[in-house]
Formats: sequence, C-alpha cells, structure tokens
Amino acid sequence: MNHRGEFIWYQIGYVWAAVAAVVILLIAVGRYFSRRTLRVVTTLIALTGVITLAAWGQTTHRHFTAAFVDGAGNASDFFFAPLYALVPDRRPWPDDISVAAFGLVLVVLYWLLEGWSARFEPPTVHVDDDTNAADIVKEMQFRLPAVLVHRPSVVPGGAGSDTMAAVVAESQVPGAGLYAQLVRLAGAVWPRPPGFVVKVREEKPPASACVRPGRHVTVDVRDARTQQSRMVRTLCCGKEDVAERVAGFAARTVFAADVNTPRWSVGSFDGEDLAAYLMAQQMTANPCSSAEAGRLRDRKAELLDHAVRNSPGAGVTRYELALLRDLQGNHVAALHLHAVNCVQYPRFHRVRYRLAMSLEMVAGLDLASLWTRCAPDERVHLARMLRQCGLPERGFDPILDEALCMHPLGGSHARHLRRHMLVLAQRQFRRYRRTVGFWFLLGRCLAHRDQRGDLRPMLLPIRQARVARRRQLTGAKTAEALTAVRLAVLAGQWADIRRQIDRFSPDGGSGVRGWRWSWVALYNAACLHAVVVGAAATLDAPARASTGLPTGRQLTARAVALLQAVVDDRDCEMERPYDWISVDPDLRSLAAEPAFVTFLHSQHDRDYPATRVRDEG
Repeated sequence: MNHRGEFIWYQIGYVWAAVAAVVILLIAVGRYFSRRTLRVVTTLIALTGVITLAAWGQTTHRHFTAAFVDGAGNASDFFFAPLYALVPDRRPWPDDISVAAFGLVLVVLYWLLEGWSARFEPPTVHVDDDTNAADIVKEMQFRLPAVLVHRPSVVPGGAGSDTMAAVVAESQVPGAGLYAQLVRLAGAVWPRPPGFVVKVREEKPPASACVRPGRHVTVDVRDARTQQSRMVRTLCCGKEDVAERVAGFAARTVFAADVNTPRWSVGSFDGEDLAAYLMAQQMTANPCSSAEAGRLRDRKAELLDHAVRNSPGAGVTRYELALLRDLQGNHVAALHLHAVNCVQYPRFHRVRYRLAMSLEMVAGLDLASLWTRCAPDERVHLARMLRQCGLPERGFDPILDEALCMHPLGGSHARHLRRHMLVLAQRQFRRYRRTVGFWFLLGRCLAHRDQRGDLRPMLLPIRQARVARRRQLTGAKTAEALTAVRLAVLAGQWADIRRQIDRFSPDGGSGVRGWRWSWVALYNAACLHAVVVGAAATLDAPARASTGLPTGRQLTARAVALLQAVVDDRDCEMERPYDWISVDPDLRSLAAEPAFVTFLHSQHDRDYPATRVRDEG
C-alpha cells in the first residue's frame, strides 16, 4: 500500500504471480518426483520466501524478525486485496490476522499437494494375520518383500543391477505410549500413499476328480482405506510353491496399481510368472562345475518356460528366459522371445538391444539349418513378430516373403533373409542409441514416471554422469559396428571391415578416442574381431593378402585382450563369464585358436575353482 493506505495493483499482481508460480512448480515436482523431493523443494522455497519477505520489510525495520513480520504482513495484504474489494470500506485486516490467514492458506495448499502427490507413491502392503492358513501367511510375510524385479542384465549370464519394482511392506510404530499414539494420529491425518491389505484363506478342495491335487488358497487384495476388494482369486498351488504363488499374485496386483512400476514388470493376470521369477531367483546354489551350472540353468528354464507359456504379459520373466535360452544355445528361441517382448513393450528399451543382438547372432549362424529345425507355427509367429519389429511387410519384398515361409530354406533365400535381419538389427541399434541420449532420456522420464530409473546414472555428479552416459553409448556404438561388419562380410567390402577394425581396436581406435570403454563395448569389440577372423578364414592366401587385414593371430590376440579387459572390469555384470563366452556364437570362430583356448581354460578355473582343485588332487 502507499502512504494513503491504498493498494498498488501491480504489486498485487507480483504477489499473486509469485504464489501461482510456486504452486505450479510444486505441482510439477509432486507429479514427476517423489514426496521426499517435494519436501526438499518446498523447504528451499520456504527459506527463499522468508529471506525475501525479510528483505521486503527491511525498509522500515532493521531487526530480522520485525522485518520478516512486516514483509509477511505486506504480502498477506496484497494477497487478500481482491477480497478486500468486496468489503464496502475496503479496509484491510490487522496484520496478525492477515498473516495468520495467509499462513493457513499456504499450509492447506501444501496439505492438498501432499495428498495429491501421495497418489503417485509406491503403495504399501499389509498381510492380515486373521486367517485359517497361518503357515502360508507366515511364509508369505517373508516372501512378499522378496518379490524384487531387477533391471535385467544386458548379456546372458549376467546379474540384474537396479531394482525396478518392489513390494513395500507397511511399517507400524510399536507400543502404546504417548509417542506411538501421536505418530499414529499424525499418520491418520497426514496424507499417506495408497495401501493394500492381503487376506488369505485356505479352501477345502472340491470333490471333483478333474481338480488338480494341491492346496486351494483364496487371495483377496483389498484397498486399505475403503476395504473394497481390488482382486480376488482362488489359486490351486502345489505344497512347495504355495507361498510363492500367493506372493506373486499379490505383488502383481500391487504393481498394476503402482504408476512407478514399468509395465513389463507387472506380470500376467494371476501372477504365475512373478512367482516363477521369484522361485528362479531362489535357485542360487553355488555350482562346482560348468556341467552342474548347466543343469541348474535347465531347471530354471523349465520353470520359467511353463510360466511364460501360460502368461501372455510376462515381460521380465520372458526376458530372463530368453537369456537362459541363449546360454543353452537355442538362439532362435531367444530371438522369438525378445521379438514378442519388443512388440508388447515398446518402452522396454533394453529388450530392443537384446533383440538386435539376437538378430545379429542368428544371422551369423547357419540360418538355413536353424530355420529348418523350427516348427512351422513357430516360424509363422516369429515372422509376424519380426515384421512388427521392422522387417518389410508382406508384398514389399517377394523374395523375403518366400524365405520366411520356405521349408527348407534355400541358399539364396537364406542370404537374402540374413541381410534383412542384419539391416533390422542395425536399425534397432540406432534406435537404442537415440533412447540412451540425454535429452531423449530426460523427456522420456518426464513423460513416463515408470521410466525414472533410467535417469539415475545421470543424477550423479557432472563428471560421473558424463562417463556413465558415454559408457552406455560406447556399448551401442560397438554393437552397431559389429552389425556393420556382418553386412560388409556379406557384400565383400573388405575396406569397410578394415576401417571398422581400426576404429575399435584395443590400442585406442578413433571410434573410442577419449571415451572410457564400458565392459559391454569391450565385449562387442572382441566379437567384432572374432567375426573378422572367421570371415578371413574362408579366403585363400592371395585374396587374404589383398584385403590388407591383420593376420588371424593378431586379430585373435586383440580379441583375447579385450575379453580379458571385460572379465577384469569391476562393473562387469556377468556372474561367471566362462558360461557365456564359451557358447557365444560370435566367438565361435576363435575356438581353434590356441590363445583363445588358453584364455577359456584360465577363465574356467577362475569361475569354477573347485574343479581345478579336484583336477589337481
């Protein structure tokens, strides 16, 4: 107000604009970030507001408290000025009432904002103890928090890194004292995230002869506030997996209601795939030999395969099964699983990388024999999935149409199909490179809350975030170069192959100069050298000399040096590198090279030391 007590309307506009800007900012933070971030931002804005109001009141008071009170009074007067216009005499309220009312309005607005932001928090789960199946409930209270969906590994035989979905158990303050009562009262008044109550009841199996033997359990997942049932289902479980089946169904219901959970982690309608995923994670016996590890993978694959066949929406479980199929040497089955995942979950970007790698690996094998061994219905479904992923549609390329339905696959048709698969792989790698770019990643995380986990490496300090982003890009860059080498081998363009080898040599090629190599990039570069070794071995001596390529021994030494750098990298996700390196089709051309054989034996002894001790004994 001026010296006559009249309002200055442009200052009223400033106050309302500042309040509106703060509200819009907090709404955006509450929508796209967690409540913890919202509280941190609110605290910073509150401190900035206190300093600003104190500076506003410094014109009449030198003491900080008096200046703040005076500034807050001026701000509250300007905020309520439109209401004063409704009063005939247009006199403002006293400063203490005006400041109190202004503060109350801000508190109520923040309370509403907390309640709105709590809707986007991960829901909590409470397991009801009032049941006739106490043994199931007791074990499920242990199993349910163990349903953790990890970000899957980028290569077969790897371990997941970050947790993408988890069940949050409801926490209660124990005791009946005054503090516990006050905390419970505050929790009842203050907004909380959505919650669920899981009720379990064991049913008597019906007398019908066609009913599968086992325990029949009814699971009722209810809303914790309204006590309305969200999902009820009676599960017929075996005596050994009843707790896992119940936990998988409850976790699936919770994940479906959580906007922070990626859709590929939700699972199928009955949670059978999540239950199989949980049981496969529990198969963590320490194998003493590669043969024992293979039998363990076979049991996991059998368990996951049954769940995937009965669960059309099993995204992460299907991905894990595809990695196991690669380790078993069934690369066409892995390609089929990745293609289905890529069609069902377009934002599952890691599966796009694995789809491109599977296309590249299958194209490098004996495609005619692999295509012939596939069942006719499997070939038809795989061709349909690949068309949806980017292969030319029916009628666009008649030779490709004949190759996809031909049995057996002819030589010229196999070459044509191989070229199309490599072009599709190269296109998928380029698309993956765009998705890991910073600005695309930032926009994707702001548009989809369930994609925020991909932004975590970028929230590190500037130098570390830059290194993390470059390491991601180098992996995609070398994979794309590997596909380009495959295409160049088909076309006989040895000059392009020589240029790619020079770019991605372990001695510091131009393609990675100034970049810190990720272990994925090192592995892809080793596969690139191995592919060139296999392609050069098919040439006679004069043709080999005309290509200008390094000798096979030199290329093998480079590949082994890169693989050694992979297994020595502290960030390597492969649990036992020998398991995948020994069966990788891209490295098959090195199987007869002494340097590679020596490396494999050494790595086998490192991954399975018990075998070495037994042999030495």
